[in-house]
Amino acid sequence: MDLTFMSVTLPCIAPPSRSYGCWISRDRGSKLARATRAGNTAQESTAAATSAQRTLSLSGDPSAAPRFHPRVGAYPFGWCPGAGSDLIVWTNRTAGSAEQMAGNPMLRQWSNERASLLARVFPRVGAVALGRRRVVSGIRWRGDLMVTAAEAVADAERLEVHLESGAASAEVLATDLATDVAVLRIAQAGPLPAQAPAPILRMGEAIAIIGRDPQGPAAIWGSVRLAGPGWRSRRGGEIAQRLELDARFDPGLEGAAVIDMQGAVVAMAVPGALRRVIGIPAQTVEQIVSAVERHGRLPKPYIGLRLQSLWLDEPTRAHLGRTARRIAVVGGVDAGSPAAQAQMELGDLLLGVDGRPLEGADSLAQRIADVRPGQVVALEVLRGGKPVVVNVEVGERPRA
Repeated sequence: MDLTFMSVTLPCIAPPSRSYGCWISRDRGSKLARATRAGNTAQESTAAATSAQRTLSLSGDPSAAPRFHPRVGAYPFGWCPGAGSDLIVWTNRTAGSAEQMAGNPMLRQWSNERASLLARVFPRVGAVALGRRRVVSGIRWRGDLMVTAAEAVADAERLEVHLESGAASAEVLATDLATDVAVLRIAQAGPLPAQAPAPILRMGEAIAIIGRDPQGPAAIWGSVRLAGPGWRSRRGGEIAQRLELDARFDPGLEGAAVIDMQGAVVAMAVPGALRRVIGIPAQTVEQIVSAVERHGRLPKPYIGLRLQSLWLDEPTRAHLGRTARRIAVVGGVDAGSPAAQAQMELGDLLLGVDGRPLEGADSLAQRIADVRPGQVVALEVLRGGKPVVVNVEVGERPRA
């Protein structure tokens, strides 16, 4: 059975004098859900694997053949397109197969294509020095603009970056903690080829994470573990697609480029909970970069309220009809701010924004994180024991 990876067709090969194990399974991201034993010889494996592929592709029922979990030492040899997901072929490591694989010209071509794919993207990645010891990665997005992880940059104003052409100074134009995207402008940046719009990733697709440290470029291979719909981060940022990557977390690759098998930069890699690797989609990064290009900075929404959180006891929650244990109270109103112009008052209790409840002082900032200056939000407040709706036109946070 021939297996196609990128543009190379790989045949199933095995030492003629040794036992050969071949298994077929459906791709389930990082998990091997079911596998089917496909013969003990090269000839039996080819026939059984072809039959299993046809059965699985047409019926979509992996249980049509006996279940089998590959023995310790089995490894993925290639993949074939299937119905709804990919079929992976696994082979066992038998003595002599490594030598035969190493001498196969098609496998050498496959390896060379992987290396060439990474080499095309290396000029787009750089290292961002955050002090004497910590270095993360960054992506040259277009022109003299670079993006990296906002949480890593923190409050820095200027940083040193290491590119293919050498070290350079970079100004931090914007840090958006809601989406974890920071935008830098590189001094004397060289030319950069334009990139086509990034495609939407699917679960199970192969990817590479490419970054750089002061010694040179670095990369790891992986796949898309989860590809879900858009989501809101814990800081209130709207992320276009939920991407979890099945790849080893490397602190030096925070802010690195995630590429597909065509070499397109499809996301930026950042650390998630439980040492998972999260991909910030290129669509979200592009929104932040475009806003910085238009304004020279990232406009921050601003209302002008200083809030405090109050804890509510059970009778008070029952009286207000709330389940949350906290409520936000207005402790101050900035003079001349949008809140002052809308006549917000000290002591107002904030119940919700645009019909969605608030649960504390920090929840208002999360709710308006993606509101553009000039938009109007409806604040639902409790004033003197009576519910009131106050419409506030969101402004832009004054620059320090």
